[in-house]
Amino acid sequence: MSRVLILSMLALWGKSCAATEKYCVHQPRGTESFVGEALTLPCRFVSPKNKEHDSEVTVIWKASNQDYCGGGNKEFYNSLANSTFPQYRRRLVLVGDPKALNATITLANVTADDANTYCCRIKMKHKDGTLTQFQSRKGTHLTVRGENELRIEQPSFIPAFIGDTVNIFSRFTTKNQNIHPNTILCQVRRGVGAGPGCTNIFSRRTCTDGAGKNILHFKIDHVNSSHQGWYCWEIQVLTKDEKIAKYEKNVGTELLIVEQTNHLDIWQPSVTVFNNHAIINCMYSAPQYENILWTRVYWMVGNSREHFIYHPDPDFIHPDYKGKTRLINESILVLEKFHGPDNTTFYCRVVIQRCGLQTEVIMEEGPGTQLRIYSMHDPVLKESSQCLNIIVIYAGIKLLFLLVLFIVALVYIKKT
Repeated sequence: MSRVLILSMLALWGKSCAATEKYCVHQPRGTESFVGEALTLPCRFVSPKNKEHDSEVTVIWKASNQDYCGGGNKEFYNSLANSTFPQYRRRLVLVGDPKALNATITLANVTADDANTYCCRIKMKHKDGTLTQFQSRKGTHLTVRGENELRIEQPSFIPAFIGDTVNIFSRFTTKNQNIHPNTILCQVRRGVGAGPGCTNIFSRRTCTDGAGKNILHFKIDHVNSSHQGWYCWEIQVLTKDEKIAKYEKNVGTELLIVEQTNHLDIWQPSVTVFNNHAIINCMYSAPQYENILWTRVYWMVGNSREHFIYHPDPDFIHPDYKGKTRLINESILVLEKFHGPDNTTFYCRVVIQRCGLQTEVIMEEGPGTQLRIYSMHDPVLKESSQCLNIIVIYAGIKLLFLLVLFIVALVYIKKT
């Protein structure tokens, strides 16, 4: 089928993100599953705010054996008709809430025949009788692995500023107990095109499983605009019969070099004290962007921002801080333990993902908070502690004085 015909079909089959920026569907480009497992296929969508609660939403899922989502693909789920294609019957559940702009499904007992590209499509019937249809053109490509194979998981994308030190993470899992990190060789491939495939070898070396949990990482120091592109892990395993089995990630991680904007007005305290634990505030203004899929807050450390102190995915967090940091109120960092030197600076980084034909990320960073180790020998902290003691003593005296006045008043009332 020619490229011109494909594009014509896409144009005719309802509205897409190109037709209007106010309607859009977002799916991860790829995922993997073992045979027999349950799989989640995420799908989020955005629409004009005045349409969200006034429209009847129908969720449709289609499957394709191509790497695009066209109009002639097999429709295997329709929430309005409550119909499911026989291949997926009794295995598929809509777990997302369309009223919350979420059309995520789960597929139980995955089979080898389920390896397809899955396309999420949204139909919105408005109160005025008009109908809007929109979908992701690329969909999610599912790779199904056998029980003696490796499943490779990578993040969809990593946003970075110029000068950051970036780790391209990968987590591999297997049901074969004979596969160990010391029997594995790795190479990272890179692609610079619009698609998520990786064709050129970027690095070849022995796998490093420093975390001990089948987590691999490749570090790129001080990234610049030339590093933007796709990165895919390829893992080679020596089998029992001395043969090499090769597993590669079909859809890689997109490294996005993001320009710093200045619209969120991120505020952090310049200094805070660590005494058994620390709470570091991070406040930012509400963004006025359209098509927002999600907003997340990350905490980083160091001049090159190499290490995450907090990240929603624990695999990204530096080993010294795993399980020792958390967020409250979605942005405030609670630090239970600290392993760095005095005067270490922590940075609050706010990331917004917008829906569109391509991944669009808005990222800003706070000015940093210097963490001071509590010590009574530190003149600054000592002075702060003395001031606090004075305030506490003053408050105690004032409370005692008010209590005495209250007792005197009671005695006077009784006498009269």
